[in-house]
Order: sequence, then structure tokens, then C-alpha cells
Amino acid sequence: MMIVAPASRNARCPCGSGRRYKDCHGALGAAAPAVDADADADLATRVSALLATGRVDEASALLDRDERLQDDPALALLAARVAFARGERAGTIDRCRALVATDAAHVAAWNLLGEALNADDPEGALAAWRAAAAAAPGDGEAHFHIGNALREGGAAAGAIVEYEAALAATPDHPAVLNNLGLAREATGDRDGAAAVYRRVLERDPDQTDALANLANVLFAQGDFAATEQLYVRLFPLRPDLPAYVLVQRGNALQSLWRPAEAEAHFRKALAAHPGDLALLIKIAEVCIEQDAFAAAQPVLAEIVAQAPDDAWGRAMHALAKLHLCDWTGLEPEYAWLRDFFARHPDDSRTPPSPLSIMSMPFGAEEQRAAARGWAKGYAAPVAAPPVFAIAANEKLRIGFLSSDLRDHALTHLALEFWELLRGGRLETFAYNLLPDATGPLGARVRSAFDHYVNAAHESAEATTARIRADGIAVLFDCNGHSAHARTEVLARRAAPLQVNFLGCPSTSGAPWWDYIFADGFALPPEHERWFDERPLRMPHTMFPCDTTRVPAGPPPLRAAYGLPEDAFVFCCFNANYKLLPDVFAIWMRVMAEVDDSVLWLLATQPEARDNLAREAQHHGIGPRRLLFASMVAPADNLARHRVADLLLDTFPYGGGASAGNALLAGLPVLTCAGDTLTSRLAGSQLHAAGLPELVTHNPAAYEAMALRLARDRGLLRELRVRLAANRGTAPLFDMHRYSRDFEDVVLRAWTDHLARPTAAAAAPA
Repeated sequence: MMIVAPASRNARCPCGSGRRYKDCHGALGAAAPAVDADADADLATRVSALLATGRVDEASALLDRDERLQDDPALALLAARVAFARGERAGTIDRCRALVATDAAHVAAWNLLGEALNADDPEGALAAWRAAAAAAPGDGEAHFHIGNALREGGAAAGAIVEYEAALAATPDHPAVLNNLGLAREATGDRDGAAAVYRRVLERDPDQTDALANLANVLFAQGDFAATEQLYVRLFPLRPDLPAYVLVQRGNALQSLWRPAEAEAHFRKALAAHPGDLALLIKIAEVCIEQDAFAAAQPVLAEIVAQAPDDAWGRAMHALAKLHLCDWTGLEPEYAWLRDFFARHPDDSRTPPSPLSIMSMPFGAEEQRAAARGWAKGYAAPVAAPPVFAIAANEKLRIGFLSSDLRDHALTHLALEFWELLRGGRLETFAYNLLPDATGPLGARVRSAFDHYVNAAHESAEATTARIRADGIAVLFDCNGHSAHARTEVLARRAAPLQVNFLGCPSTSGAPWWDYIFADGFALPPEHERWFDERPLRMPHTMFPCDTTRVPAGPPPLRAAYGLPEDAFVFCCFNANYKLLPDVFAIWMRVMAEVDDSVLWLLATQPEARDNLAREAQHHGIGPRRLLFASMVAPADNLARHRVADLLLDTFPYGGGASAGNALLAGLPVLTCAGDTLTSRLAGSQLHAAGLPELVTHNPAAYEAMALRLARDRGLLRELRVRLAANRGTAPLFDMHRYSRDFEDVVLRAWTDHLARPTAAAAAPA
């Protein structure tokens, strides 16, 4: 049969079957040249030409008028092909069976019979194709069809044999190679599949099936950069790509930290599948990654409407409202989540994000329930920890696994500490999970450790293998359950001891974190029951403080920030989502009692400014007394603390880095410590700075102390003088002491680990 190939292999086949050309007559072999159906040619040529141009009815009429149809096998086969093109499967089957009854070696009839049978009788189709292969062992089409049948039936290994036989007859045929790649993928041989797809692309760089299939393999291997490069080539060639390809490209872009582009692809897929819950969740995720909570909120509201029992959606919807300081309707959400935890103490298929729960008025029990439920999503790849001994002349190797080795609060706090560890009693390794920071900060980060590795584009398996090969004894996970975490590395047990370190100030809820980094105030013994890790306690404070950042020169003028010179300036530079209505109400009551006071807040979301101003007005505080600071460079942020009078901490999620910044700049911090680690972050630093009287333990005491300090300016001046004097001696500001204490704590933990019976028994001599 003469078929003219269409411009695209995904277009309908010209034979009239209704199938794509690549699945029909483009399956094997090169397309025959076009033939003029009206030329002075024999009947077979004319019928073939009519079929090639999709004129099936004309081809049928031409055959029906010819009396030779019953006697000429070639015309009989054409009649069968015409019947197949018209969708007349029964007629096709009858004609093909008549042909093979007369000639058992009629390969073309056997192959067409298999195609006609396949929809309703796949076993009969396979038998027909096997008959074709038996009649002509070198027939590529028969082997190709057999391979497809085996692959679709789950027998991928057998399919590979058949595809190889088809390639022997039609070397480098793209359809056979592509399906061979799919079969290799099905056996788990991704590298072999990729090699096959690349073989197709070497001959035809624009072969869309090979581009799409190779992108799938590379995506599964975690090579998202190469995946995106292929999609850049594929998408202009195939504007009609199905939604799942859009989603996969969005996932690749999200993994490459390009959330805005990912969002565009997810939204395009959603336009094709309105209301799809999985797509709504993806869109919400990338909006949150971009801190676009105003855009995320309606998407999250739709998720809650569609899946009212999804705790993740509920919690993230409430968190988005907190970021916007839109406090309407929060109490019903909190009530739903409390009931959820009562029904699911530590297990759920849709657990809330632990970080979202930390931001809400929940206690340690709820925080642990959220962490345990979340961690169960990573339980499958758990492996036994590596076991090894450290020679007497070797340093203990420790690693820091982090996505925050950049312009991030953790790095701004810890850089001096990391630098002081270098060359000490421990050998330090850093594993960066995001692209390297640029400029002076990036250079300083990369030189702060004995060894620095960028693992941004590695899979979890590869990073785990790297950490094991590096001989890391103690791995400090700086992410916990926060954004960009690579929890699979911890779940796979990359190191014998693994520590939840600063990034997620709550229990991890999983057995593969052995310790949580803490101190005696942040995690007192009576709170240990809420933690699945053992506390690894520093003697003074868990928080490092990079003292090289101390602002130089005189304080800036208040006018530079739009602050009145003669006012009492309360401030809080915590992220807006930590600011809860009850705390804000306390601030408003204090301001009502202190007439000359203003409140200086950080507006991390534009919408938060209007919502907070409206809430203040509701409490009788005019708009001129509520001032907003913008996001600025870290050095400028530190400097502006010096023009405020008192920093008011939030609770139950207090400031960690923000409290440390204020104290380093010389600004007193008032906090309220509760029964969660998140509520005790500032208190830990205040004790280490020598200002324990600024740690209160209930909202009433917090409010009373704020009012006292605003009224007794002499007392506040004394605290500022003491804080300035303590900068040279207090543990919070002594990074040499902190680094030595850290070494002691880590070495002691390793000694304890070796003393345990299982570790001691397994350790090599």
C-alpha cells in the first residue's frame, strides 16, 4: 500500500484509519513516494494512491467495480486494507483469513490480520504476528508488532528481543528505537533507554517522540537541567503536547528553582483540566515558593473546597492568610486542625506542613503530630546507617546539609562560627542544595568550610552516596521540614549520627534524626517528651551570632526611616506570618497607654500593610502610629535596629535570627516563652546575652513588661548599657567560645555513639 507520510508523525494517517501516522502505516519503513491516482496506472497503483491521499471511499468504489478482485491476491489485500481504513474490522479479518488460508506465507496479510484483531482479541493478534514472523523471520513489521504486544502486556524483556530483531531488518528506524527505549525503561534500564533515544536524535534532532521520551528518562534520573533543555527543543515542535508533559516540565522548572515559569506551565495544564486538584496543589506550591500569598490564597481556598479533609490544604490556606495578616475566619480553621490532630495523632495521608503548624497557636503535642505525619511520607527509603571507626590520628568529619548557604538568616548567623571551626578539632564539609551564592557572600561561604560541595543538581541517592564516601560521622541537617529540604538523604541514613540543626525549630518526628540541636533553656528536660530526637545541648545557647556584622559608626537618623525623633519606637521585624491577632492586640493596648509611641513593623507582603493598618484602626490606633519597614540588605537591616527603643517578639513562633540581629545591634528584645521550642528562641539568646529579665512566661507578664519599659525609660537605658557592655563577654557574642563548645558537644556525642552496644559491636577494628 502506498502511503504518503504527513508533515508530522503525530498527524492522522492518510490511509483513513483515524490513527496517528506513527501508530499506523508510519510504524515501520520509509514512506513511499506520492502517486497520482488519476495517472494511467494499473489498478493496484491507483487504489494505493487514493488511500494515500485519504480518499478511501473512492478507492473502495474503484475496487468494487473491478471483477478481478476475487482472483488477484494483491487486489484482495488492497481490499482488506480499504476495509481496515473504513473501520470495517470484521470485513478486514475475513479477507485476511481468506488470504492466509490460501497462502500461509502471506506476511502482509498476517500483519494486517493482527492489526484488525488487536482491539478485541489481542491474543489472536499476537498469534497472527507470530505467524508472520515464522513465515518471514526477517520481517521487521511482524517483530515490531510482537514487541509492542509484549511491552503493553508487561513482558518488557521479551519486547526488547523483538525490537532488536525489527532493527536488524530496519536499522535505526525511529519508531522501533523509541519503543525499544520504552521497553528498556520498563526493565529499569534508564541509561540504556537514554542511549536509544539519543541514537534517534543523532539522525533526527527534531524527532519529537525521542525528545519527549529522553526528557522523561532524564527527569526520572533527577537531571532537571537536561530535561528542561530538551523541552526547550520539543515545545516549539509540538504545540499540542498533552497536559501531563506541561506538568512534568513545570516540575522540572520547579526543581530548577524557577517557580514563576513552573507556575505558567501548571496554569496552562489547569486550563486544559479545570479544577484538577493535583494541579491546584502544584500552583499553590509555586506561588508559596515565590512568597506570592495573595495569588496562592484563592487557589488554596479552592483546594479546601474540593478536598475539605486535606489537612495540608487547610493549614496552608490559614498560613497564607497569616502572611497577608488577613485574620478573618482563622478560628474555624484552627478548630478544624485541632480536631484533625485529635483524629490523627501522628498519621494521615494528607498531613499539614509542620512549618505551617509552628506558625499557629498550637502546642508541642500538635507540632509533633504534624512532624510525624509529614515524616511518614519519607519512610520508604530508610537504610541502615553506615558504620565506621575514626583512627586516633584522624579528625572527626562532620557535614552541614543545607539549602540556606546563601543570603539567608541561618548563614548570616553562622558564618563566623563555621569559619572558626575550619582547621580545628573537626573536619567540616558543606553540601549546598541550591545554586551557589554569588559575590562576596558566596565567596565567604565557600571558604568557610574545610570542604565545600554544590549538590544542587544531584539526586538524593547521589548526595547520600557522596556523604557516605566522604566518611561523614555526624551530619547536621540545616533544613528539617523547611523549603528545599532533601529529607530523602536523611531517611537513607547518609551518616551514623544525624542532627536536626536550627532550620526547623521543632521535632522532626522521624527516627533518622538522632539529635536536635538545642540548649538548656530552649529545650528544658521537662519538654523532651515532645521530641523524637535526643537533645544535643549547647552549654549556653543554640544560636551562633556572627559578630563580624556589628554595625560600624554612629547610629543612623530616625528621619531616614520616616520615624519621629521624639517618639518611643516599638518595633518587630519578624515575618508577618508570625504575627497573630492576640499578640497584635497586646501591642495595641500598650500603645494606647503610651501616647508618644509608634510601632515599626516589617511589611513582608504588600497586602499585610493595609490589613494591619485597618486592624490598628479597629483598636483605636491611628495610621500615623503604624509604620512599615521595607526589605533591605542585611547590613542595613542591622543598622536600623539602633534607632528603635524596644523590639517586641512574637509568640508562639518567636524570632530566632531577628532576635539575634537586634541584640547584636544593641536593641533590647522582649519575649514570651511558652512550652514550644519555637516560642523560646529569643529567650535562649537573651539568657546568653545577660538579659534574662526580658524573658516573660505568659501574655499578661509580657504586656506588663512592655508597658513598664515604655514608661520607665531609665530602666530601658540601663538594659541597653548592659547589653552594649556584654557584647565583649557574654556567650551570645563569643564565637570562639561557641565554636569550642560545639566541638566538645559533637565529640562527646560521637563517643557516646561508639559506647552504645550496637555501634561498638559493629565498628571495625
